[in-house]
Amino acid sequence: MDKIKDALGIRVYPNPTDAVVTVQTNKGIIQRIQVMDLLGRVLNETNIDNNKTDVSLKQWASGQYLLQIKIAYQQKEYVLHYKIDKVH
Repeated sequence: MDKIKDALGIRVYPNPTDAVVTVQTNKGIIQRIQVMDLLGRVLNETNIDNNKTDVSLKQWASGQYLLQIKIAYQQKEYVLHYKIDKVH
């Protein structure tokens, strides 16, 4: 999976964060981002059609969250996961 992340040029920053995380890809288009708790419950889902977006975590308590990111590139779809630490 890390090879795919590297090939697509995915960046998720800052991590840890106190409010907002930026998701960016150098190749492909971000189609959807889901914010989930560690039990896999979807807290928020956003459809996107861009190569960069900001995801707000302001409304949730400090802790760990998962981002599920769906990216389209060269007529294929990739689903990638990132663990995010929210502080304060």
